[in-house]
Amino acid sequence: MTDIDLPKGTVLPNHIAMILDGNRRWARARGLKPWEGHYYGFKAVEALAYASRDLGVHTFTVWAFSTENWERSKEEIDAIMNLFRKALKEKEKEFHRDRVALIHLGRKDRLPKDIRSELTRIEADTAKYSANHVFNLAIDYGGRSEIVRAAQKAIDSGIAFSELDEKSFEKFLDKHIFRIFLRKS
Repeated sequence: MTDIDLPKGTVLPNHIAMILDGNRRWARARGLKPWEGHYYGFKAVEALAYASRDLGVHTFTVWAFSTENWERSKEEIDAIMNLFRKALKEKEKEFHRDRVALIHLGRKDRLPKDIRSELTRIEADTAKYSANHVFNLAIDYGGRSEIVRAAQKAIDSGIAFSELDEKSFEKFLDKHIFRIFLRKS
């Protein structure tokens, strides 16, 4: 349990989202390889996610890999994908122990097959915990990409354009809106 004293009457948000940014700059400033920065960034976010959960925050979202990140070097992408592999393997038991649902946000079709399979399997296995806590992991996610995918889902659903408004369109988006958005930079 996180040992933090909050002022009386503090109301915590239900959903916190964080974008990982600045890991390469942090690593370079310390003479490290870019992927070492990603590893330390992962550890920092892990601590924040645990603290948020322990304080009663229902949903924690980490935007870990954007659609634009595919433009990085193959070496860096491979290192990041290996970090995802390791994290999924290590955290799966904790998701069950702590009753946390893992939800992937973004495209799965461009991810390596083994990561895609693990994400899909863990999502299905932990879905029953969504009333307790949710950890959204945005990999190969981009806002514009999400809008295009949501529009395609709306078209595929057969909804009439005249019936489409913000509220009805929201059900085609990946997930609901967060209350606090942190950018680690």
